[in-house]
Amino acid sequence: MNLHPQAVADLASETIPQGPVPEPTAADIAATRAAENDSALALGGPPVPVAIVVDLEADGVPIRLYNPRGGRGTPVMFYLHGGGWVGGSLVTHDQACRRLAHRSHCAVVAIDYRLAPEYPWPAQVEDAVHALAWVRDHADDLGLDVSRTAVVGDSAGGTLAAILARRARDAHAGFDFQALIYPPVEPFAEPPLGPDPQTGTEHGLSVGEMAWAWNKWLDGADPDNQDIAPARTKDLAGMPPTLIVTAEYDVLRDGAEAYGEALAAAGVPVVTTRYLGVPHGFFRRLAVYDAATLAVDQVAIAVKDVLDPIAFPVVQA
Repeated sequence: MNLHPQAVADLASETIPQGPVPEPTAADIAATRAAENDSALALGGPPVPVAIVVDLEADGVPIRLYNPRGGRGTPVMFYLHGGGWVGGSLVTHDQACRRLAHRSHCAVVAIDYRLAPEYPWPAQVEDAVHALAWVRDHADDLGLDVSRTAVVGDSAGGTLAAILARRARDAHAGFDFQALIYPPVEPFAEPPLGPDPQTGTEHGLSVGEMAWAWNKWLDGADPDNQDIAPARTKDLAGMPPTLIVTAEYDVLRDGAEAYGEALAAAGVPVVTTRYLGVPHGFFRRLAVYDAATLAVDQVAIAVKDVLDPIAFPVVQA
């Protein structure tokens, strides 16, 4: 379908660079992060009330716990935010995490990993691993049931979520479910969707911007590594049931969908949903895209159906 009118309006003020991306300074990166935080409420909409929302330190890693039940024994969804490993925060994804908790009736643990370029790979993976271990060690105090867990991430966070799922499988402590929202899965090699044939432009994320993000994250590390590129994992058998969400107008679309096909070929139950007419980054923009509400709810209900299908039947928002 054509670019959705909501996407046309949302992208009207953005200029997606074509070709090489100018090298931003440290001040530019800091300003972009601050602007993302400042715009989070306008993009995400009014925060959904959740019984318990608390900021914690998990082995030195900031996390935010959303527990919609306010009691004990709540299944857990670990969430890794997007932002190209260079941006994103607990603030930018707060509304999405609140809705995920509200609609799934599961706790959400959002992990605020360190960012590149100040902290390149593997800092983000290390932070996520430390946070997961800390939450598991303190589950009783937090009112969580870590025998029922899912891992979810959008964009760069989807890459990290896939890495964590593979690591957990290898450690025989796998997640029960993973949801990957338009994840970059292979450095510099995702088959690009290419420009919009009607306008000759890219929407929301350009190939050049994605290459820049990979470069800043890897900082010279060998990309042929399954702790960097989920698509480089040689054996995908035994990965958890998976939901992959993609956007029609996203240069990462084809790579993410191909990763879903590879998981399915390895015998993993996979559902892939392509949201039409929208660009990369739509998922957390609940006040902008109707598709964002649909996608967040799809993830929430999919997680609940696996982690806790009996208690707290899902009701319409």
